[in-house]
Amino acid sequence: MAYTVLVIEECPQQLEHTVQLIRERLDYQVVTALGGEAAIEHFMLRRMPKPHIVFINMSMVGMPGCDVIRTLRRIDAHLPIAALTAPGKSDVISSAVRAGASDIIMMPASTHTLRLSFDNLLRQALLREEVERLTRLQKGRLSFDDIIGQDAHFRSMLQTARQAASTRIPALIEGEQGTGKELIGRVMHSHSSNADGPFVFLNCASMPDELFRQLFAKQPDLTQLSIPGLYHTSGLERLWQDGHGTLYLSHVECMPLEAQALLMERLKENEMVSHANSHPLSRIRLIAASCNSVKHAMQQDRFREDLYFKLSAFLLHTKPLVQRRDDIIPLAEFFISRSVVADQHPPCQLKADAKQLLMNYLWPGNVNELARIITRALVHCDGAALRAWHIAPHLNPHAFLSQEALVFQDEIKSGEANGLSLFNLDGNIKPIDQVEAEMIRAAIEHYNGKMTEVAKRLGIGRSTLYRKLQDYNLEHAA
Repeated sequence: MAYTVLVIEECPQQLEHTVQLIRERLDYQVVTALGGEAAIEHFMLRRMPKPHIVFINMSMVGMPGCDVIRTLRRIDAHLPIAALTAPGKSDVISSAVRAGASDIIMMPASTHTLRLSFDNLLRQALLREEVERLTRLQKGRLSFDDIIGQDAHFRSMLQTARQAASTRIPALIEGEQGTGKELIGRVMHSHSSNADGPFVFLNCASMPDELFRQLFAKQPDLTQLSIPGLYHTSGLERLWQDGHGTLYLSHVECMPLEAQALLMERLKENEMVSHANSHPLSRIRLIAASCNSVKHAMQQDRFREDLYFKLSAFLLHTKPLVQRRDDIIPLAEFFISRSVVADQHPPCQLKADAKQLLMNYLWPGNVNELARIITRALVHCDGAALRAWHIAPHLNPHAFLSQEALVFQDEIKSGEANGLSLFNLDGNIKPIDQVEAEMIRAAIEHYNGKMTEVAKRLGIGRSTLYRKLQDYNLEHAA
């Protein structure tokens, strides 16, 4: 995710200088507002996406900085705001804090100071968002907006799921392992009339036959629903007792035929008896999920035809990640943000070479594999940029879209020590000046723009370094 800073400054020259510093040294995207009134107008009229951080100069002579902060706080109580002020201005500092500034930065602000402040504010904001998401998950209040996906087919499927959620009609979700079937089931539960009841997950592939018989018996014995050492079924007991909630049957294609017969028998009975005398299955929401085609299992006489048509009243298909190419980068950026919170990793952004590598991979493990790969790659990333060479060692070399991409991955691995690839995607070796330019750019990024250190590590003088910056048009990277 490209993290964005809104810079509020009324002096055009100072605004330009600040933007250049943040964009080139800190690698944040920047949007600007020339004065406090312009910033508030942007927020009120929603002329731009919400920034991750606001950076405001308190020395503005137009609309006072404290008034701007106070107004922004009324618009968004949790907006991270960093206030820049001159040293010794204790009255300005205390006023800014009372108005709602999240952090105070003293002039002149160094690159290190800005990075430290912005990274801390960003981590706090991401932590709050993750806590809110986990709270919704725990309370069964996940929203369809919590599901990341811009692919047209995926959005259409979610729209069908949204429509299905408002009914008690059974639903069947089919898709490969790791494509988000359980998440969709949980969100459907959150949007249903049974949302205040439990969401109970049962894996049909590992359940013993005895538990199936207890579950789907004509008169289920709640005291027998617990099998010591195998299952914790308190949620299941509550579901059966209250008759309110959602039963999610994972790997339903693995359900034994005997259990299928019992389930179908209960579902048929419930259509003919009064609500008060019916089996709990008549009052709860039933969602089934399969990693393989249930219809194919039915054609092989491994699944009952009548049960298939009963469960598939709403049939949803989750596409594999390789067919949702527009979602790969947003999902990767989400997992990076989650790692910033969960693993205390510094805020980190995907660079172009890393995005290219992710887009050229087949993702046989789908979204679950992407989450694992990002987590592992971040362990080896100690900077603010996640690059291709952090990711490449964790990918399956036999799961690429093209031979060119495989060459790219192999060369990244071979250049892992210095983080540089000697080959282009077409398999041809790069010109020397291109390799040298990339090495200088990587060194500047690695040493956070400390040019003396960059020159020392590259084994050249500072004057030579600056001459090469001009030769390779890299002045913006310094």
